[in-house]
Amino acid sequence: MLRTHLRTLSSSTHVLTYPRFFSQQSLTESHTPPIDPETKKPMTNWDYSVELNAFRNRFAVPISDVSVIQRALTHKSYVQADAKLQNREHNDRYAIIGQTVMTHFVMEHFFLKYPNLSSSALRDCHNFIVDIPQLVKTAKHLGTHELYLTKEKVEDKELDVGLAEALLAIIGSIYVDQGPLYARQLVQEFVLYSLQGSDIYNVIKLEHPIQVLEGILAIKGREKPSHELLWETGRDTERSTFCVSVHSGEEKLAEGVGQSIQRARHDAYQTAVLQLFYKELRKFKLPSDLYGTTYNLDTKI
Repeated sequence: MLRTHLRTLSSSTHVLTYPRFFSQQSLTESHTPPIDPETKKPMTNWDYSVELNAFRNRFAVPISDVSVIQRALTHKSYVQADAKLQNREHNDRYAIIGQTVMTHFVMEHFFLKYPNLSSSALRDCHNFIVDIPQLVKTAKHLGTHELYLTKEKVEDKELDVGLAEALLAIIGSIYVDQGPLYARQLVQEFVLYSLQGSDIYNVIKLEHPIQVLEGILAIKGREKPSHELLWETGRDTERSTFCVSVHSGEEKLAEGVGQSIQRARHDAYQTAVLQLFYKELRKFKLPSDLYGTTYNLDTKI
């Protein structure tokens, strides 16, 4: 199940606070407005249908029907709790296809943006983005938490998973309703943005940076890397610090600092690898840009 998979991916114990979520009511009825976080009172002049349309207009995508977004924001518990809503679609299936679509476009982006990125580093980037706190961050950025329809009382962690599913369901719904081109646009503009302000050094965790750097330099026809100790302080004390530099021939690639020579060396090699990735940044053409009989972006599912 997607919910189980999302819990497995996330090792975070973050607890976030959200405005009030909506209990089981028909969309034709008047919803209780969310609580203003500053005044702690119900927000005035608030209408769910109006807000839902405003939410739809936040996307630079020509969504044909507001029900596409309504469905993505509806958890199955909301439908199952009211016999009058049994025929209404919920977001369960759309979240699954949204997860697949998001993974495809995220991996496509990193694969081509960083041509020297190893498979393990690609997984690190992917797992960072699909981690529940990151998905919730994106969902809240869009305002999903203000319109999410679920049962009245759920635990905070369940809300995290629910918001993550709602975001994936929005991607899946747009994919089904408008096709891959617009789904990719949504992923690029609202999901990949979550890396902004995050240091990719902290996202990518290289287990063997020395071997990775050796491989990159060999492909480029450059000299095998070497390292040297630049300086140290406090050897054999609890506050020891070492600085190691990494070179390729006469060119210094990076420096690393650590409480031991081994840690400083590892940091230096990892920094050198990641800086080479930055140098590889370029404009690139995505395979999904291609139009053709096998991938026709004009054809809806």
